Amino acid sequence: MGIAELDVTMGQGSRVITVWASFTIVDIADPSYNGLIRRPLLTALWAILSPVHLKMKFPTPGGVGEIMVDQKRGRKTSRVMNVGETTESEQRDNDPKDPESYKRGEPHEDLETIAFNQARPDRVFNIGTRLSEGHRRALIALIKKYEEVFA
Repeated sequence: MGIAELDVTMGQGSRVITVWASFTIVDIADPSYNGLIRRPLLTALWAILSPVHLKMKFPTPGGVGEIMVDQKRGRKTSRVMNVGETTESEQRDNDPKDPESYKRGEPHEDLETIAFNQARPDRVFNIGTRLSEGHRRALIALIKKYEEVFA
């Protein structure tokens, strides 16, 4: 129906930021959302999203700002958006406050376990076994070089 370009202020208290954003106006009889935040706005905000926690964080001059979704409404919307993908009981079981409740996917190939450091054999990472030897060595070297980020 059209496009609206607006100044958008996000956050609360001293942790707010205002950026310019374009919104596409659509005519929906029963919207599940007030608006959709797309990548250009996320980029302008330098936002970090956590779908598991239904939260978005972003830097502001006053510190880290955050926006949280109402948990009950977020779960209801999630069930509406995922119709046919998961059952209602599976949605209930996936509690954002309990990471252990989430069902994890299985790898598509066998994995090789590699220790970051021989002095700490408990700190390991897994890589796929179908990598070429050159890619395998390069990936292992990269991960070990930036061990503090990965471990």
